[in-house]
Amino acid sequence: MKQIYKYCAVVFVGFLLIVTAATVWAGSFSKLLMRLQPQGIIVENKQHAFPLMLQSELVKDRPMVSQHKIINGTAAPRQLRLVSTNCSCLTVHVDGRQLGPDDIYEMPAYGTAYVNLEMTPRESYGRYATLAKFRISGLDVADEEVVLSATSTVLRDCEFEPDTLVAKLINGEAANERRSVFLKHRFRPAGDTSRPRPFDAMPDGIKIESMERVERFNNEIPDDIVEQVWKITFDLSSVTGSSATVQGVSLAFDSPLACNSTIKLLISRIKEIDAPAGLDFGPVPLHEVQSKRFVVRSEAGTAFTISAIDLKGDAGFSCVPQPHSAKAFHTLEVQFVSKVAGLHKGELTLKTLMPDGKTVAINIELVAGSHTSLPSASEK
Repeated sequence: MKQIYKYCAVVFVGFLLIVTAATVWAGSFSKLLMRLQPQGIIVENKQHAFPLMLQSELVKDRPMVSQHKIINGTAAPRQLRLVSTNCSCLTVHVDGRQLGPDDIYEMPAYGTAYVNLEMTPRESYGRYATLAKFRISGLDVADEEVVLSATSTVLRDCEFEPDTLVAKLINGEAANERRSVFLKHRFRPAGDTSRPRPFDAMPDGIKIESMERVERFNNEIPDDIVEQVWKITFDLSSVTGSSATVQGVSLAFDSPLACNSTIKLLISRIKEIDAPAGLDFGPVPLHEVQSKRFVVRSEAGTAFTISAIDLKGDAGFSCVPQPHSAKAFHTLEVQFVSKVAGLHKGELTLKTLMPDGKTVAINIELVAGSHTSLPSASEK
């Protein structure tokens, strides 16, 4: 009889140990799951979904879609409410359901909402920006605002080109951002007012080697001020026996900038020589690196033009490549420092005197403001 009691006690103690271990393990596993779950409200950009088009095919009445994802990384349900959009031709779909202003989408705990911004262009070409503002609310939490935006460029007789896809939490940390830039060059002879030739129709002896854009963020100025720099490098290596001189530069924008925006045009020259290994031909007989800066402050709602800047003399670009030099570069740097919320298209024109005495104009199209400036929490 005592052995039976002893056996039952051992079984009971073992059962208690098993229950205790299972409870501890379940708690640890629950904490592990909580660590693996996303925390807070998270915004992700998925992609631009564009229709495939042939060159010269019109895109009017064909939708363009940007896709985003909003994750509720909290342990409580949230309400996603569409506050406003920037265009009547923009429709917003969340998980396949179209939302109108003040419509609410229920997000479960740790749930995900797939948001599509769909715009139908009214014209066959142009520049379009979409923007949808949402408010996320829930019990015992402060409302949080989410702005989703995408900008796109439709080129006349050219393909549909995505430009910017930006999503940002205004009250929280900024979500991931993906930017690209629209930067093309066209060529036409000076005085020729006809439509520019194709991009590759540059004059003999000069070509654009590379074009790039660099964004510089200055920690000493507000986050919504972005310094954007375009660098255009010209290869003059095939110009021999004489010099190709840039005689003048003009910069014009066809849309207004924000009030007190600052535009800086920096003209600088760099050189790069590729010589065979072991050979040193000495310094290239070019002037020292020179720079000239032009600053224009625009008035509210007005476009502006810097025209016919005379670069002759010490401020001009003049290159005489040597017989042994493989490359000689000139670089123009166009710098934008602007508190911008819109899109601005401009054109940089270089008036160039070629060795054969002909004068040509090289037109470079620029688009500024691809960074979408959103109001800070203090401005709301």
